[in-house]
Amino acid sequence: MTIYPVVNEAYLTSYMTSTFEQQSQRSNNRVANPNSQTNVQEVEEILDSRWRGGKLQYLIKWKGQLIEERTWENRDKVIKGAPRSCREFHQKHPDAPRVPTI
Repeated sequence: MTIYPVVNEAYLTSYMTSTFEQQSQRSNNRVANPNSQTNVQEVEEILDSRWRGGKLQYLIKWKGQLIEERTWENRDKVIKGAPRSCREFHQKHPDAPRVPTI
Protein backbone atom coordinates (compact mmCIF):
# COMPACT_ATOMS: atom_id res chain seq x y z
CA MET A 1 0.00 0.00 0.00
CA THR A 2 1.43 3.35 -1.04
CA ILE A 3 0.62 6.57 0.76
CA TYR A 4 0.71 9.73 -1.34
CA PRO A 5 1.50 13.14 0.21
CA VAL A 6 -1.77 14.85 -0.72
CA VAL A 7 -3.15 17.93 1.05
CA ASN A 8 -6.69 19.21 0.69
CA GLU A 9 -6.84 22.58 -1.11
CA ALA A 10 -9.00 24.03 1.70
CA TYR A 11 -5.98 23.86 4.01
CA LEU A 12 -3.93 25.99 1.62
CA THR A 13 -6.32 28.92 1.17
CA SER A 14 -6.22 31.85 3.57
CA TYR A 15 -9.09 32.56 5.94
CA MET A 16 -11.65 35.10 4.76
CA THR A 17 -14.12 36.82 7.06
CA SER A 18 -17.87 36.47 6.53
CA THR A 19 -19.34 38.53 3.75
CA PHE A 20 -23.01 37.69 4.25
CA GLU A 21 -25.00 39.01 7.20
CA GLN A 22 -26.40 35.54 8.01
CA GLN A 23 -22.87 34.16 8.35
CA SER A 24 -21.72 36.81 10.78
CA GLN A 25 -24.87 36.60 12.92
CA ARG A 26 -24.84 32.83 13.18
CA SER A 27 -26.48 31.68 16.38
CA ASN A 28 -25.21 28.79 18.50
CA ASN A 29 -28.77 28.28 19.64
CA ARG A 30 -30.20 26.43 16.60
CA VAL A 31 -31.53 22.89 16.53
CA ALA A 32 -33.24 20.78 13.87
CA ASN A 33 -36.99 21.01 14.53
CA PRO A 34 -39.09 18.28 12.86
CA ASN A 35 -42.21 20.49 13.03
CA SER A 36 -40.62 23.49 11.31
CA GLN A 37 -40.86 24.13 7.57
CA THR A 38 -37.21 25.15 7.41
CA ASN A 39 -36.25 22.16 9.61
CA VAL A 40 -33.81 24.31 11.63
CA GLN A 41 -35.26 26.51 14.34
CA GLU A 42 -33.80 28.70 17.08
CA VAL A 43 -34.34 27.63 20.68
CA GLU A 44 -36.01 30.35 22.70
CA GLU A 45 -35.99 28.50 26.02
CA ILE A 46 -35.75 25.03 27.50
CA LEU A 47 -38.78 24.51 29.72
CA ASP A 48 -38.25 21.05 31.25
CA SER A 49 -36.25 17.82 31.09
CA ARG A 50 -37.17 14.15 31.49
CA TRP A 51 -35.84 10.63 30.98
CA ARG A 52 -37.54 8.56 28.24
CA GLY A 53 -36.25 5.25 26.94
CA GLY A 54 -32.95 5.68 28.75
CA LYS A 55 -32.33 9.04 27.06
CA LEU A 56 -32.55 12.54 28.44
CA GLN A 57 -35.01 14.82 26.64
CA TYR A 58 -35.62 18.56 26.83
CA LEU A 59 -38.93 20.36 26.33
CA ILE A 60 -38.10 23.12 23.82
CA LYS A 61 -39.97 26.40 23.31
CA TRP A 62 -39.09 27.43 19.75
CA LYS A 63 -38.44 31.08 18.93
CA GLY A 64 -41.31 32.66 17.01
CA GLN A 65 -43.72 29.79 17.68
CA LEU A 66 -46.60 29.40 20.10
CA ILE A 67 -46.12 27.63 23.43
CA GLU A 68 -48.47 24.91 22.18
CA GLU A 69 -45.91 24.02 19.49
CA ARG A 70 -43.17 23.09 21.98
CA THR A 71 -41.59 19.66 21.49
CA TRP A 72 -39.53 17.10 23.40
CA GLU A 73 -36.10 16.66 21.79
CA ASN A 74 -33.26 14.26 22.67
CA ARG A 75 -30.32 15.74 24.58
CA ASP A 76 -27.78 14.72 21.92
CA LYS A 77 -29.46 16.93 19.34
CA VAL A 78 -30.01 19.86 21.71
CA ILE A 79 -26.54 19.90 23.28
CA LYS A 80 -24.90 20.12 19.82
CA GLY A 81 -27.07 23.00 18.64
CA ALA A 82 -27.88 24.91 21.82
CA PRO A 83 -25.32 24.24 24.57
CA ARG A 84 -25.85 27.68 26.13
CA SER A 85 -29.59 27.04 26.56
CA CYS A 86 -28.84 23.71 28.27
CA ARG A 87 -26.43 25.37 30.73
CA GLU A 88 -28.91 28.16 31.49
CA PHE A 89 -31.72 25.66 32.05
CA HIS A 90 -29.68 23.58 34.52
CA GLN A 91 -28.48 26.70 36.35
CA LYS A 92 -32.10 27.82 36.83
CA HIS A 93 -33.34 24.30 37.67
CA PRO A 94 -30.56 22.42 39.51
CA ASP A 95 -32.92 19.61 40.55
CA ALA A 96 -34.14 18.88 37.01
CA PRO A 97 -33.12 15.54 35.45
CA ARG A 98 -29.67 15.71 33.89
CA VAL A 99 -26.87 13.51 32.65
CA PRO A 100 -24.77 12.42 35.65
CA THR A 101 -21.33 14.00 35.88
CA ILE A 102 -18.30 12.40 37.48
